[in-house]
Amino acid sequence: MKICSLGSGSKGNSTLIESLDTRILVDIGFSGKETTRRLSKINVAPETIDAILITHDHSDHVAGAGIFGRRYDIPIHITAQTLEKCEKIFHRNDFIELYQPSRPFVVKGILVEPFLTVHDAVDPVVFTLSDTSKRFKIGIATDLGRPTAQVRLALKSSDFLILESNYEEELLRKSSYPTAVQQRIASSHGHLSNKAAAQLACELLHKRLLGILLAHQIWLSRLWKKLSAQKDSRDFWKSYHKMTQHLFLIWKNSDLIRAKKGNSISCSGSAIRN
Repeated sequence: MKICSLGSGSKGNSTLIESLDTRILVDIGFSGKETTRRLSKINVAPETIDAILITHDHSDHVAGAGIFGRRYDIPIHITAQTLEKCEKIFHRNDFIELYQPSRPFVVKGILVEPFLTVHDAVDPVVFTLSDTSKRFKIGIATDLGRPTAQVRLALKSSDFLILESNYEEELLRKSSYPTAVQQRIASSHGHLSNKAAAQLACELLHKRLLGILLAHQIWLSRLWKKLSAQKDSRDFWKSYHKMTQHLFLIWKNSDLIRAKKGNSISCSGSAIRN
């Protein structure tokens, strides 16, 4: 199987999963034009995409899905509640395939298993995608307020993980973001902190796990710019040291971790190539 993150953050999210004759896009948070441009950079024609899977209704995950699906006549797999919430994005004549959380479905050679998660969206899910012929499984879990027991169980046997690592707690508290925004990000229905991501990653490690791609890290870069520009940066560097400790905890427990933001990762089942 091959994996490529087309981008991950508050400005857009999309991941390409490929297995033999099957190509799937998980979320399209970029415009249709931008998604096509990003696919062209990895020599993938948009007409060759077999399906679009939608995790939840937030615009950074679904904004370009409607127009991209219509332009290339690609089926869009989405829950009924998420479809209703996104009525301005999708049209009546769109190629819509409804799925239900916890009920697996198949897209050509890939088994897709959606699991409900906790996030401030109407019907959010995480996905595992398995190559039915090679028994290779990829887990995709971004926008996690907290990892529930069901999500942990779903991801536990993954051969490769895309996992949210969104913010450093102390950096967030010291930021200039309004209190309400900070509380929303850090809540159990918000996003996963670096510390929580490190703890979850260590819990999910096993001998077959080839690697973990840390995703949805946009808050780190924004907070870096805001806090590093302050006159007295001692608190910033103290907080930054804690952040690197949390991310190092993941690396320390497995030398197969790859945490390079924005890079494409191909996973063949026996090797990872950046």
